[in-house]
Amino acid sequence: MEDIYKQKSAVILNFSNNLNLTSSSRILSSKISSNFRIFNSKVINVKEKNIISCLSCKNCFLGYKCYLDYLDDMVKIKKIMTESDLIFFITPVYGMNISSIMSKVIERISYWLHDFRLAGKQVVLIVITDRNSGKYVLNYLEFISNSLGLQTIAKMSIKSHQVNNNDFLQRAIKILEEKIRIHYSNSTSYTNKEMEFLFSIGKNDITNIDTERKKEMFKYDTLNDYILNERRKKDEKI
Repeated sequence: MEDIYKQKSAVILNFSNNLNLTSSSRILSSKISSNFRIFNSKVINVKEKNIISCLSCKNCFLGYKCYLDYLDDMVKIKKIMTESDLIFFITPVYGMNISSIMSKVIERISYWLHDFRLAGKQVVLIVITDRNSGKYVLNYLEFISNSLGLQTIAKMSIKSHQVNNNDFLQRAIKILEEKIRIHYSNSTSYTNKEMEFLFSIGKNDITNIDTERKKEMFKYDTLNDYILNERRKKDEKI
């Protein structure tokens, strides 16, 4: 069973605006990385990267590359997401919403929300908050993840003071690890009802700008069928 995990890679994206080494999000990201040793994992503190705000030029929607990718670190963020099997989104709650740096990244990959660019991958959603607004932020992140093609396999809202409670953290990490193990051991599907609903809307949305990827994808009856076919093609190349 352990061989299954050793072949997989995980990236932990910390979207805190706080660059302090003692920030709750940074501590949590580091602890998760050190405890999930069965994965080849790494932590990216996104605030340390140079991310330019989206200019709404819509080149990406027309099938062209975002020219800002040549000016900042977004191409590196995109690359590591597309190359990872499992992605962790970790964000503190600011104003009952995600952090500004996370919003900036989502805006830069907004065209990915229209073609399920990360289909076939899984995501773990974690928010850190001092209030009870975590569930609303988690709901938003799950919708974004569904649109990206990411299958949510675990989500958690953690209070800031709990991050410094080692006993709590160990229990929380164990729960996350068990959910991940169960998913990779038993799951036969790469989607959920919400993702398939979004896929059906995409198939029937005549206003969508066509790209080769979308033309190929929407030939299939379901998103799961498309993912399975892409995985078969990848296995054949190997």
